[in-house]
Amino acid sequence: MKIVGSIVLLVVLSVPGLAQTSHLPLQNVRKVTVYVAISGKDTDAMETILKNLVELRLRMAGLTVLSMEEAKKDPDIIPSVELSIILLELKNVGGYHTGYAFSTSLGVLDPMPSRNGNWAAMELWTDRSLQAVGTDNLTENLRSGTNNLLDELMNSWLRANPKK
Repeated sequence: MKIVGSIVLLVVLSVPGLAQTSHLPLQNVRKVTVYVAISGKDTDAMETILKNLVELRLRMAGLTVLSMEEAKKDPDIIPSVELSIILLELKNVGGYHTGYAFSTSLGVLDPMPSRNGNWAAMELWTDRSLQAVGTDNLTENLRSGTNNLLDELMNSWLRANPKK
């Protein structure tokens, strides 16, 4: 039975279109919009700081960053780079604030028309991290975690779009 399963697997992997391809989903992505959302209290200033960081890093890598208004006027379908952070306050048994736990997700989403005429987001790339930190330097920890994910995104984008 193992031999039959192995033969089927070899046949499937050798048929073009059935095996994984070397297609790079970020290939030819040149323009993006940026959306940042942080859930938690008092996060407006952090959203602005992190949105500016994401936009700066994308521009430094060679991407054109459009505002939502510019993207609506652009004839191309523009993917969005979306940073989402869920921020939770940590308390000890006595109820004292001891730090934060946060989940950070960075993704590139491409809007695509669906069969029923509505638009749906196709995920081109994503990565996530989970961190717990003390009460000091929350903004710096959020910035550092975002930079780590941006490094991964930039590496993937540069692999898909090598400089000539």
